[in-house]
Order: sequence, then C-alpha cells, then structure tokens
Amino acid sequence: MYYVVNEDLTDPNQLLNQKIEDKKFETLVNNKLDFSLLINGLTKVLESQKYTTRLLDFLFKRADKSKIYFDHHKIPENVGTSSLILDLINFVQKTILKTNKLIKDTIEGLEDYIEKNMYQLRNKIRDTIMNFLKKNVNSFSHSVDFGYIPNKEEYNRLTVQIFTRAFFTKLYYVDANIYIFGKDGLITKIFDLFKQIGNSISATSSNTFNYLKYVLYRDSSPVIDFKGNFEEITKLIDIGNELFSNQKMLNIDLRITFLKQIANIKGIYGVINLPNELDSLKDFLKTFGLSSFIKKVEDGVKPLQDILDLLKEFGFINDTKEFLKQFDEYVKKIIEYLPKKYQSVNTLLNYDLISNIYPKNSTTTNFANDFTTKLAEFLFPKTNQADDDKLLLPVIRLVRYDRNKKITSVSQIKQALADYSKKIISKESLFKNLINIRDFKIELPDIVLQHLGIENLKNLTILELLQIISKYINEFINHNQNESLSFDLSSIGYFLQALSTTVDITYSNNKKVEKKNLIKALYDDLDSFDHKNDENNKGRPEASFYNWDSITFKFSETDNKTIDLKQIKSDFSYSPLHLLLGIDLNKAQYIKNTIGYALATLIGGLTKTDENYQLANENKKSVITIFSILNFTLKNYQSILKDLEYKKAGVYYKKDSWQTQLISSNDKEIKYYLIRKLTSDNEINKKVGKRFEITLTNDQNTSYWKISNIIALDYKH
Repeated sequence: MYYVVNEDLTDPNQLLNQKIEDKKFETLVNNKLDFSLLINGLTKVLESQKYTTRLLDFLFKRADKSKIYFDHHKIPENVGTSSLILDLINFVQKTILKTNKLIKDTIEGLEDYIEKNMYQLRNKIRDTIMNFLKKNVNSFSHSVDFGYIPNKEEYNRLTVQIFTRAFFTKLYYVDANIYIFGKDGLITKIFDLFKQIGNSISATSSNTFNYLKYVLYRDSSPVIDFKGNFEEITKLIDIGNELFSNQKMLNIDLRITFLKQIANIKGIYGVINLPNELDSLKDFLKTFGLSSFIKKVEDGVKPLQDILDLLKEFGFINDTKEFLKQFDEYVKKIIEYLPKKYQSVNTLLNYDLISNIYPKNSTTTNFANDFTTKLAEFLFPKTNQADDDKLLLPVIRLVRYDRNKKITSVSQIKQALADYSKKIISKESLFKNLINIRDFKIELPDIVLQHLGIENLKNLTILELLQIISKYINEFINHNQNESLSFDLSSIGYFLQALSTTVDITYSNNKKVEKKNLIKALYDDLDSFDHKNDENNKGRPEASFYNWDSITFKFSETDNKTIDLKQIKSDFSYSPLHLLLGIDLNKAQYIKNTIGYALATLIGGLTKTDENYQLANENKKSVITIFSILNFTLKNYQSILKDLEYKKAGVYYKKDSWQTQLISSNDKEIKYYLIRKLTSDNEINKKVGKRFEITLTNDQNTSYWKISNIIALDYKH
C-alpha cells in the first residue's frame, strides 16, 4: 500500500531499495500493520484503475521474470521470484512436477530390477499360475501344459494349454499365449502407459500454472504453448490403444475339443469383444440339447456386455456387434484429430486482469466472465464444432456419465463453461469487480441508522465512506504525530491459530470424539436443552452440548487444556459462549491460544503477568484511537455529507453546464427548454432527467419575472 499511495515511486524496486532504517518504515520493521496506510491505500485502489494497476505491479511486477516460467523439461532448484503469490504457485507447480518425476524414476527403477531379475521373476509367475491351474482345472481336465517357450526368439512368451489326452492326440480346450516381459510384454506396456500419464499431467500442469502466472504478471511476451498438452494427451491415447489392441501380447484360442472353435481372442479388446464371439458356442449347446447352459454363459460375460453397451450409449460405437471395427476407427480418428484441433486456435488466451477487475464503466458482469468465455471458445472453437460433436462428445458423455444422451452437442458444454463464472460469483455477490465494490451502497436497517443517529449513511457508497475515514485519519495523524494507528501482526497469528483449534470431547455415556474443530463441535451439538434437564433428559439428542462431560483443547502435540464440565453442572452462568471464547472455569482469565485470548491481545484484557500484556496494551491504544476517529467522523457526518453533495453538485453551477433553447415569448410569458449538458451521479437527478420546460410569467408589467411552471420532460417513474 505504501507503493500505491506514493506516486513518486515509479517502479516497485525503488521501494525495495530504500533503507529500512527510515522512520516511515518503522511500523513495518516492527512487524506491525499500519491501519492508516491500509485505509489510504484501499481508498486509492477503489478510486482509480491507475492505483489498482500500481497495487498489482507491486505484488507481481517486482518478480524476477527469469524465474517465473518453467516446465517439466527443466525444473529449477530455486523457484523464488520475490513475489509471495508467484512463489506459492511455483512451489505447487514444482511439487507436482517433482512428484511425477519421482513416479517416473520409480517405474524406471522397477524396469531395471525386472531386467536384472528376469529369470527368478519368470519362475515365480510360472509357479503361481501353474498351482492355480492345477487346483482349478482338474475338475474337467487332468492335462495341463504351462511354461515359457525355450526358443530364444520367443523367450518372453508364456503358454497355457489345457487339453484332454485321447489315444495319440490331444483334444484342446484352451491354447493361450501371453507376453509378460519384453518389448511387447504386458508389464512393459503398462509401465509405458503410466509414464505417459505422468508426461501428460506434467505438460498440462506446467502450462496451466504458467498461464496463471502470465495473467497475474501481465506479461506482454509470454512463452506458453498449449499445443504440447494435446500432443501429450494424444500420445497417451495412442499408448493406451496399443496396450489394449496388441494381438501379439495376448492370444487365446478357446475350443470344445476338436469339434468346435468357441472363440479366438486377440488382445485385451478381444477379451471385451468376447460376448460377440459366443454365437458358435450357443449353437453347439442348442444342437446337443444343452440350452440350459446358455443362460450361464451369458451371465458369465455380462460384465463385458455391459462395457459394450456403455460404449454404444456414450457414442463411441453405433453397434456392439461391430465393436472391434468401429472403436478402432474412432481411436484412430481422435489420435489424428487432437494435434490438429488447436492449430487453428494457436493464439494465447488473452485475458487482461486489470480491465476485468477494474472495468472502465459500471457493469453487472463479474471479473471471471471474460476468462470463462474465452476458455470455452479456446477449448471448443466454432470452426471445429462438427468434428467436436463426432469425436469429443462421446468422451464428454463418459466423463459426465450421460447414458441418456442429454448432452446432444458440444455447444451445450461450451455454453455451460462460458456461464460457469456465474456459479463461482453469483448475482448477489459483492465482489464482481472493484467498480461493484466501489459503488456498493451501505444498507443498514432504518431503525439501526436512526438509533445511531446516522440516517444519511445509507446514501454513502463504500468508496465515499473510505474517503471520509481516510480524510480524518490523515488529519488526526497530522495533528497527533506521536499517536500510533498500527497493530502488531502477532495478534493476527493468534486469531488464525485460535480459529483452527481442535478439541477432544467426552460425553456422559463415555462416547469420545477426537480432533474436531471447536466451532464445528459447538455448532453440531448445541441445542435448546440446559442443565436443568439433567434429571429428566427425555428427548435430548445423544450428541448434545449438555451431554458433554469434558473438553480438551488441543493447541499442539504437547500443549493441551482440559475443562471438566461435570464441575459446573449446577452453574448455569457458564455457557457455550464461554467455551467458544476460551474463558476458564474461574471466569477470570482466558485460556491461552483461544479466540478470547486473541481478542485480548488486540483490545486488552490480559493480566500483567502474561507475556503478551505489553502487546495487548499497544494494540488497545490503536483500537481506542481508531474508534475515536470513527466516532468523530460519525458525529460530523452531516457536514461531511454536505461537502460531498457540494462536490457532486458543483459541476452544475459551471457556466457551460446548461444550455437554453427558446420556445416562445411575449410581454407576459416566456417558455424555453433548459438542457443539462453534464451527467450527474445523484440518484434524484438521474430520475428527473436532463431536459426541462421552464415557464416564466410577468403579470404586473414589472421588471421581475417569476417561475410559474417546470416540467421534467425526461422524468422516469
């Protein structure tokens, strides 16, 4: 705020380079919050976009630009930028990227381990599966072949053969091949998929955080390209498709002896497609009068059929019988489409924070609306709508689990995204933008205003009230330079700690609740009963405040305070409010680190022996001074309001503020138009309008004319 109000400083670094020994920085050096500087700064920020820009410049422009942007390709060790908010964003971004890198390193470590211990792992997998098969297959076949092909070229191929020996031949039921290890192995493909998931998350998070920093820093030449995000996502889809479609990795031939082939399953997609491969089995069962088994077969593959039905409902395929062909065509199209989709929209999301947070004119639109609108157009450009409906709509339905196809077009999602700002910031919200806050009128009930004798305050905007307070604070400081209007920031720390206090509660039935926020605990358990009902507590909820036997404040691992509420069952004056404020059972002191204690550090009330007694005394003086200023302001509000009205009305007494236009005239009557040339902020003036018809009459043939009639031509009812 010091930078905001001191316009002689043209660059944030000029302020940072000044000596801290300077008296004007005494408050800051002593870890205090300067109330006068805060009010003056807020007033300036609301008064003009220029000062809002200065505030944002100090918050973000003083950052070292070379340390602002980074991505997953090169993660810097030091992400400090000299801007606290940008540092926090950088910390979160670095944490995500480091976590992804750790996962990637772990996967690569597992790959190295598998490569070094391939022989032992192969044997363990073989023995495990062999034992399972011998245990479960013997019911219909006593012959099982299982193991790795000894051929060097097929070293990683695992075979499973289940058959019945008949004379000199084998009648096969299952003949399966699966690659566990190697280039085409299942484990390798799964590892590749997880690594690409990490790459996609890293690329997306990097560009998202970099874009957020671009908005805050208001960079004129950013280096951010979202195209890479969609290339990584495309690679992810491609690798996933390769895992599911690889026919060499998994190949299963199911037969009913030598008579009939049931199915030939190739790849994981082949497993999903199994319901479409069972027609021959059903025909075989019917032929031999075994129709009763068909229902069991259908029940067995029902989970797979459900997957096929979902893919059809979401729009990935049109016919479940054509799953292999249609889904393969869909995946190939979206892999080709995604990288090209955003070539036509390669410009950055040009969101101007200043013009949205402080627009030139009053508007009902909130500051986030422009962003969500541009984001919607960026993700779903008009030029791609037809292709989006074909290729992205199924994905959107899957994410939204829209089985009934309520979403018929991507344009619905686009509009919902554009309107999302209205959900974030409602029509009733005060903070739509700074103009909205600036012009917000103070609305207190008339009875309250009358009781305080400040009826006219309801006609003031927040800016006008701040201007009044700022004026008298500055006057007070000029005449009382030794008085302090600053608060020790330690008090804020006590408040934050107190609000996060957790408690352990023991009920009268020995039920215990641990580590619950004090405010939530009181909110949940407070009811209309009191201690008088202890002997007849019919209807009292089990989780009632009046069933509390004890409460333990948990300030830290070692700092606890227990209050035995059984001691005060007959003392009706000790209420839940005492607990909320942290007043001890003796009602003579606050429990340290509670809400009451935090208030006492601000307005006084601590004992002389308390270590924060001096802190409370200094803050109390500042509070008393501030209330004195506010009291003086309210007492003199009438003259202040007149001064404000005079400033508003003053422009209408200028020579060029009005224009006259003659309608008619004679010796007895003159009619003319009186037209206001300047716009008024006064509500009454807005209502009566700018154009008036004035009639002057002179019945006595004297030099004096009187106004006999005024008509407001633009009057609004």
